[in-house]
Amino acid sequence: MATKNDALKVYSMPGTARIPSISPFCMKLETHLHMAGVRFETEHVLFDRSPNGRLPFIEHGDVVMPESERIIRHVARTWGVDLDAGLSGRERHQSLLVRLSLEETLRMVRTWETFCIDENFERAREYLRAFIPASVFEMAIPQVKARQLEKLDKHGILELSRDEVEALGCAVVDAVADALGARPFLHGDRPTGVDAVIYGFLATEVRGVVEGAVRDRVRSHANLVDFIGRVDGRYWS
Repeated sequence: MATKNDALKVYSMPGTARIPSISPFCMKLETHLHMAGVRFETEHVLFDRSPNGRLPFIEHGDVVMPESERIIRHVARTWGVDLDAGLSGRERHQSLLVRLSLEETLRMVRTWETFCIDENFERAREYLRAFIPASVFEMAIPQVKARQLEKLDKHGILELSRDEVEALGCAVVDAVADALGARPFLHGDRPTGVDAVIYGFLATEVRGVVEGAVRDRVRSHANLVDFIGRVDGRYWS
């Protein structure tokens, strides 16, 4: 059984010069670990290294585990660190609603922006070129796009117009900005688990490879920009 004395290794999607990883889920997990004071090592990989085709995943002693929420629960049990300790039932429910809005709705909007807007897809191609061998690059990229479009089709988002998709993403951003208000973190002066989620999605939105209306909407909210800078200064400086 893995213990807190065993090394924790996080396998995370690569980033750019502006952010350690372009994956909101990878940034969520790493930020959560920083907030919890848990030491870890990061290795940047692509999805083919993952046991379930998703990132991030961890190796911790004899444990190999994907899925950021599962990993966070594993860390809480093993290290005895719960960022949500002391939250009321209402605060926990609010955290859940904010997390699901970002992880379900904004995630789909981001995927749509990446693979359905030509300029963004070209940016994504150039990002991936650094990590996929040249010998298979031209064959791999259409396969990557086809898989993502299949996911979007199952979600139903391909039936929406660009204006409708962008309006959906901007509505989520506005809701998060309203929920945060003037507080340093969602529930007050100290960060909780949902703040790592918010940072993961907002920081990758403004510093990732995708450009567009949703990025502009994040930048239009001074409290969200300040929030990103606050987390940067405390946990990523």
